[in-house]
Amino acid sequence: MRKPKTIKFKKLQKPKFKGCSLDQFKRHCLKNNGIGFMYIIRLDGDGESFIKVGISSNIENRFKSIPYSCTVLKLISGSATSIYVREQQVHKMLKEQRYIPQKRFGGRYECYPLSSCALLGVSERNQF
Repeated sequence: MRKPKTIKFKKLQKPKFKGCSLDQFKRHCLKNNGIGFMYIIRLDGDGESFIKVGISSNIENRFKSIPYSCTVLKLISGSATSIYVREQQVHKMLKEQRYIPQKRFGGRYECYPLSSCALLGVSERNQF
């Protein structure tokens, strides 16, 4: 008698999220005397509205690469290490509320619904 055939199911993969490491961020921030920025921005376009939390050593270049209309809700500057740690804490706090935008861009896995603004203490409509 033959053995029944086993069917293997592929495990669903979580989206691969790979931001930069602390060391990489520190190197980027050296161009700014070691200063980094954490931002909370509102993104709007094509019927979508949501927020993105991220870090950058060059805010202007960062926002140019996002295919949505950006409104800065909050901008914090500080040492590369403190900014990096703060961003990681925010992402950990909001991880269950993640929102994946329709358009692809770097940082799309760092987005959240507008309702997350209340947890971060910022207004959905505030402009920096």
